[in-house]
Amino acid sequence: LRKVKGVMLHYAPLKEHPELKDVGPGKATLWYDALGDLPKEFELVIIDGPPRRYGREGVFQLTMDRIKQAKKWIVDDVDDAGVLAMVKRYAGERKVEVIGSPVQGRRQYAIVTP
Repeated sequence: LRKVKGVMLHYAPLKEHPELKDVGPGKATLWYDALGDLPKEFELVIIDGPPRRYGREGVFQLTMDRIKQAKKWIVDDVDDAGVLAMVKRYAGERKVEVIGSPVQGRRQYAIVTP
C-alpha cells in the first residue's frame, strides 16, 4: 500500500469502547483504537471487520459522522440478516445493492451508493 497514492493504512487494535451502546445482547463493546487518526472524509468506505462476535454497529456509531458523506460503501457479511438490517438502517435513503448468492456458497456483500 505504500506505493499506492491516496491510501493511508492505520494500525488500530481492538480495545474497550464504553461509549458503544445498543450493540445487542451478548455483543462485546470492543472496537478499533485510534479512530481519531482517521481522515474527516472518505470517497470509499470498505467495512470488513471486526470479527462477527464484536458486531458491526461500532463502525457506524463511532464513525458515522465521517463516512456518511462517502460516495460508496462496501460492506461484507450481509448474508447475516442482522448486518443487512443495520446497513439499511444507517444507509437511510441510499441505494443498497446486495451482491453474491449464499445458495452458491459465496458470502454476500452490499454496495451502498447515493
